[in-house]
Amino acid sequence: MSKWKSRKFWMGLVGSIAGVITLAVGNAQGEQFTIIAGAIVSILCVLGYLKAEKDVDVARANSGKE
Repeated sequence: MSKWKSRKFWMGLVGSIAGVITLAVGNAQGEQFTIIAGAIVSILCVLGYLKAEKDVDVARANSGKE
């Protein structure tokens, strides 16, 4: 299946972009909390996407062994 059609991919991408925008806005306004929140959102979106892909790979590998 193409990654371009994956809901996980698009949600991860949108979440990461939202985090980067939040980080940039916080940086422009000089708000430390907003900068940290934007960085955390971006990192968690990437980690969430990687975990979801790992779970799919594990399920696919387990279903092939039966």
